[in-house]
Amino acid sequence: MLVPRHDSTRWERLQAELAAWLASLPKPVGIMACDDVRARHVLEACRSLGLRVPHDVAVIGVDDDEFVCELSDPPLSSVAQAARKIGHEAARLLDLLMRPERSQEHGGRAVPARSVVPPIGVVARRSTDTLAVEDPAVARVIRTIRERAFGPLAIADLVAESGLSRWQVEERFRQLVGRSIRDDILEVRLAEARRLVTTTDLPLKTIAPRAGFRSIAYMTTVFRRHFGTTPAALRVTAQGGK
Repeated sequence: MLVPRHDSTRWERLQAELAAWLASLPKPVGIMACDDVRARHVLEACRSLGLRVPHDVAVIGVDDDEFVCELSDPPLSSVAQAARKIGHEAARLLDLLMRPERSQEHGGRAVPARSVVPPIGVVARRSTDTLAVEDPAVARVIRTIRERAFGPLAIADLVAESGLSRWQVEERFRQLVGRSIRDDILEVRLAEARRLVTTTDLPLKTIAPRAGFRSIAYMTTVFRRHFGTTPAALRVTAQGGK
């Protein structure tokens, strides 16, 4: 049996068309692809054109395929779908279609022809890191926070790396980013914790230190303050529970 070979000429033609389209767009620009694989194609086309991501072109995909997103260059931001919740909803609707009598138990409502399950949210990575700023000292602080936020990170370390006094770097950071250095570190850790809670089955005792929180109790307090719910409750909701 003959196995057809991959048609590299077609791939090259499609990438050339994508690159030509990207080159024609005004810059800076944001691109949202239909899925992570297509978003990675956009990143490759940007690299072939010498376009900077995210400075010239910010790119985001859909599905949050961690393997694709983390191995992309730069790491790809993506919309995390509520896959489990979608599965639960599909099973519920199929049950109602197969057993119409159950719809009477739920108020006699007809099975909808279309049901929408909102995504969990955006998992931000470097391909949409629009906090890139012109101030080199603040840019260094931002980059260090993104790289080291999940481990031990003291503001004194960031101040030393900036080459400025603490007052100067705090003031410049707040003006350019819109929040304090401490709040920015917390935002980065919180985003990672939320991603792990809603997209993995890792226990909270593993998630807390991995996201940079010193304890489950502290992480739960921060979740309540920012999301109005606990990590455990958020996980149940993301997985399609009540």
